[in-house]
Amino acid sequence: MKRILSLLLLGSSSLLLAQSVSETRSWIGIKTKFQISENLHNTIGFQHRTKSDFKELDKYFFENNLDYDLSKDFSLEVGLRIGKNNDTNGGQQGIENQYRVHTDLTFDKRFGDFKFNSRIRYQVSNLFESIDPGNKYLRFKNSIEFKINNWEYDPEFLIEPFITIGDPSFSGIKKWRYGVQTDLPIGAHQLKFVYFFMTATQTIERHHIIGLFYKFKL
Repeated sequence: MKRILSLLLLGSSSLLLAQSVSETRSWIGIKTKFQISENLHNTIGFQHRTKSDFKELDKYFFENNLDYDLSKDFSLEVGLRIGKNNDTNGGQQGIENQYRVHTDLTFDKRFGDFKFNSRIRYQVSNLFESIDPGNKYLRFKNSIEFKINNWEYDPEFLIEPFITIGDPSFSGIKKWRYGVQTDLPIGAHQLKFVYFFMTATQTIERHHIIGLFYKFKL
């Protein structure tokens, strides 16, 4: 187990060094989850992102998600995100309204010291306002969490491709997200620390994202 973790951490460190000239961004948020019924839960929260090495607003938004436990291992979620986006690309730039809807199917299973999570997400941004065909994605996130004895901060490694849908100019995976994250217990609450590396397939755009999320239950 220790050898596997060492190899994964070494690979992550090599990736960081190789892409050290890339832009670094931040992502912070606070959210709470409460139970509506035995199988139905509601999660609400607020998140804020920066770009240009923490110097410029990227976006901020409110999010509301409903998830339903289909079984012990499968769950279904629908969510709505409403906020502001700082558009700094193209001819028309500035702060613009943004909203997004998504639906997820998630599989979550533990096998001994390993916990596997697979999520399929379909998302659409600005459905009624944008004429940009590149606002629909199908995302496949897969992660594995390692349980370490006598250690509270079990690491979780993930990979997620973003596949465009309905874009006549491009078909296939538009970007990749790689990450490592862990939960830091604070009494009955949690503080999640994440590191993401984002890479685009059509451009040389590369992002390091450092995130911190506070989660509490009502």
